[in-house]
Amino acid sequence: MGAYQVSDLILMDTDILIDAARQIREAVDYLAKVEHQSVLAVSVITHTHSITSHS
Repeated sequence: MGAYQVSDLILMDTDILIDAARQIREAVDYLAKVEHQSVLAVSVITHTHSITSHS
């Protein structure tokens, strides 16, 4: 993995991730826009919520 410079860290909300997984255009476009200029992150609570909501 090469080095790269990132301008921001973005804490993603579960709603955006779920919308992107459902191929909702606005969420997909937003993620495509920010993924190259920011580090995308989720909190432990968001990660746990995503796992438990699919069970």
